[in-house]
Amino acid sequence: RPWGAALERAFCRGCAFDAIHATPEKRRCAIRIIAIDLETTGLDPLKDSILEIGWAVWDLARKCALKVGGGIVAGVTVPAKIEKLTGIMQSDVTEFGRSLDGLLDEVPTFAETGAEFFAGHNVKAFDRLFLERVRVGRFGGVPWLDSYTDLPRDVAPGKLLMMCAEHGF
Repeated sequence: RPWGAALERAFCRGCAFDAIHATPEKRRCAIRIIAIDLETTGLDPLKDSILEIGWAVWDLARKCALKVGGGIVAGVTVPAKIEKLTGIMQSDVTEFGRSLDGLLDEVPTFAETGAEFFAGHNVKAFDRLFLERVRVGRFGGVPWLDSYTDLPRDVAPGKLLMMCAEHGF
């Protein structure tokens, strides 16, 4: 199981976590993470909007989600190319949309969950930038695990599907 070993190294003692787990009492596996994913109306966090947010509190030891949430943001205009890419239609926004503030308020904190990281795929270069813009202080200055940039090279960054398969998704 080479994928499992590489992921264990990443979560327990490798790459971006050396600074976070610097003290002896902190040299242990991160047991819980808050995985987060956004859909947006474009690629620019300064001019585009969050269209949908999804999150899950994930227990790595038990390999299960403890709590999940998210939803579509109300009042967002969905460009045709984004409808085609995401499958989220303007009618979905109208029917199911909720306030962005309300959706962000539901994202659990580290204190509530015992989580040590926010995590996701390409979150440092994309999702985090959108989140920091709309909720200054809530998502900045906290540790982020990015499956695209932070995993060891033998995990082959960009192979999210393979990592998901390894962990039973």
